[in-house]
Amino acid sequence: MIQAMYDGRFVIVVTMAILDEYTDVLRRPIFATKYGIGPFEVAGFVEFIDDNAVILTDIVSSPIIVRDDMDQKFLDAAHTANAAFLVTGDNDLLELVGDPRLGSLRIVTARQFLDTIDRA
Repeated sequence: MIQAMYDGRFVIVVTMAILDEYTDVLRRPIFATKYGIGPFEVAGFVEFIDDNAVILTDIVSSPIIVRDDMDQKFLDAAHTANAAFLVTGDNDLLELVGDPRLGSLRIVTARQFLDTIDRA
């Protein structure tokens, strides 16, 4: 997926709140134990996103309210960016699939997204 981003096949869009959440989650002990992701890898990921992503600063709220308010920032960022895809494994976001208020935004899993860009 990283190579596809470098090839210009898609752009990552985040906010500072999203980037902070990624950092906090990746620093959890389970990621070090189960996946071998330590402070160096977390710092590299944050630097990669900082260098390559579009970081939104003025956020427009989505007309849809997510069941878990901690996930609202992801939908709001996608809405603000007029994104084609919101890639997630979170059930509170995935339950919104098919909601007509999403317009052209597609909420998909990482596997679905990879399959889509592989076909393009």
